[in-house]
Amino acid sequence: MSVIYFKNRVEAGQQAVRALIQGQQTGKSAVISLTTDALLVAFQLAEALHCPLHLYLSQEVVVPGGLKVGAINQEGSFNYGSELGAGFSDYYYQEFRGYIEDSTRQNFSKLNHELGSKEVLRKDLLRGRDIYIVIDCLEATSALDSFLAFAKTFVIGNIILCAPLAMAQDMSRIQQVSDKYFVAGTIDFFYGVDHYFEDNTVIPRDKAIDVVSKTLALWPA
Repeated sequence: MSVIYFKNRVEAGQQAVRALIQGQQTGKSAVISLTTDALLVAFQLAEALHCPLHLYLSQEVVVPGGLKVGAINQEGSFNYGSELGAGFSDYYYQEFRGYIEDSTRQNFSKLNHELGSKEVLRKDLLRGRDIYIVIDCLEATSALDSFLAFAKTFVIGNIILCAPLAMAQDMSRIQQVSDKYFVAGTIDFFYGVDHYFEDNTVIPRDKAIDVVSKTLALWPA
């Protein structure tokens, strides 16, 4: 599998629809976008599946030296990334304990400020459903690992991962955690997400949060 380029994120989402659900029974599903930039990809799947679209927000925690050690989510839970083994997690916590704790507090405060009273994730619309996890480019597994840890707190169905682009080094992780996946192309050297899309139009972050919140509120429990 080699790198691939897309006209825009809508095209990437339409390719995912054809690969994952076209001609298949959709069943009881839910779509989770791991970033606001990936919403245009995620929307194509949610529309085809006629299911609720959620937004899982997390902030990466990066220690001095640029290493991404994990992520904190919108509920305040911090999880180390799968790239770090248990021994390395303990090491980095001991070495950068104060930094990690300060960073998680600051990032959680930032997420709270962005969300306010808006609800972009409803567990009642996730329980028992097949979950389509969507990101436009999986260049690190922090957000994915964070969501998978969050999903362990309740019962879900199959996990289907949609990452039109992914780092080649993460393919084994993708295969490990998903029942089915869509990856159109892999990347050995990351030049930034926008490099792989001719048109980089995305929904502004504040508008994305507002739209998902209003749409999600319309779904009956």
